Formats: sequence, C-alpha cells, structure tokens
Amino acid sequence: MRKILHFIMLTCLSLTAFAIDFTENHHLLFIFSSHCPHCHNQAPILKACAQNKHFKIEAYSLDNQGLPDFPDAQIPADDLLMTAFSGQSIQTPAIFMVNSETLALYPLAIGEVGFEELEQRIQDLSSKIITFENGGVSWKEN
Repeated sequence: MRKILHFIMLTCLSLTAFAIDFTENHHLLFIFSSHCPHCHNQAPILKACAQNKHFKIEAYSLDNQGLPDFPDAQIPADDLLMTAFSGQSIQTPAIFMVNSETLALYPLAIGEVGFEELEQRIQDLSSKIITFENGGVSWKEN
C-alpha cells in the first residue's frame, strides 16, 4: 500500500512540474473586440481557466478598448492577425496557445467556449504541442 501511495505522489509531483515547465514556455493569446458580447462572456472564463492551469495571457483588442478582465489589452500588429487567422476573416473571441520562444501559434478556440471545454482543449492541445515540439508528428495529426 505504501508503495502505491508513493508512486501516486511521485506521479502527481512530476505532472505538476511538467505542467509548470510547459507554462513557462507557452502562454495564451486572446484576441477580442470590446463590442462583441461573446468576447465579454469568454474573458472571465479564459481568465479563470488560465489561472487554474497557470498560463499567462497576452490580450489584444481589435478596437483598442479593453474588457473588464483585460483592461490593458494591446492593439495587435497586422502580421500577428495575418499569422493567427491565416489570411482568413478575423473572428472573435479567438484564443491561441503560443510557444513563447518560437512564437508558433496554435489555435485553441474561435468563438465562445465554456470553462470545462476550454480546460479540456488546453489539456488536449498541450499534449499535441509537446509531441510536435519534441519531434513527433504534426500537432494537427496527433
């Protein structure tokens, strides 16, 4: 019984260290418009989920107006929008995961999603990104 408990404790500690290491090299990017009701709904969900998962958030406002949860949002550069939306029309709210070192963007959610779904998407995408960034298959195929 002690061996099982010891194994469980070590597994939990290694998963926690692993999660913290991943969040040191990756952050979330939130693109919104202050006039978008879905963005207003998404902001507190994103903020709570990011805090729960230990992610930093970089927020960008398309209209230079903040939201209550992101009052100091920046205006996104055109090249960021071009990269994020691959030249397609810009939709909000939009959430991406970003490799802080390479600046690679990975789409997480376009449109409003709930807390549980966002947490699950973060977990699933994080696993795919880790595999991809460690030389595995494409993150889209994973």
